[in-house]
Amino acid sequence: LTSVSNSSLKYTNDNKTCKRPGNLSCYPAAFVAITSRRCKVTFRLDSCELSMNSISFGLCRKKFPSSMSDGFGKQKGSWGVLDNRNTSSRDDAWVGFNQEKTGNCRKFKQDDLITLTVDSSEGKFSYTLNDGEYHHEWIIQEEDFVKDFYFGATLASDHEITIIESLSSVTKQA
Repeated sequence: LTSVSNSSLKYTNDNKTCKRPGNLSCYPAAFVAITSRRCKVTFRLDSCELSMNSISFGLCRKKFPSSMSDGFGKQKGSWGVLDNRNTSSRDDAWVGFNQEKTGNCRKFKQDDLITLTVDSSEGKFSYTLNDGEYHHEWIIQEEDFVKDFYFGATLASDHEITIIESLSSVTKQA
């Protein structure tokens, strides 16, 4: 959704690839529409050399700012995983919602796959790294993910992501 995403980010590949060139903006956000009651998107982390800033992936209310946020999970009205990409940081990625920490995930590396899934019928949002290497689920009692929320990412300096899969109707798994 380039119309609501940060305009300083560079979009290519029919707007499926997004890059933050250099140190522009502050927590520049790129958003993906949630198009059905059960929906998912998978991002590939194409470029992520440690340098500065943070990268985050998650779910947010539509009022989430396209810049100047605290990142997904740390910003009020959001759920997600945030990784400090500063060269001096050895900390794991922060997992949480509405500024509250609920867990840790390892630091991101190139070619990681990040899958975000919502299921309105069960009131769930989940984050999955590399098809199950790490999984975290939140219960969110909302009646309309499609109308009120976006998937998204905030990018660190010189980081690039690509949407490799986006499904508007996810089959329930047993």
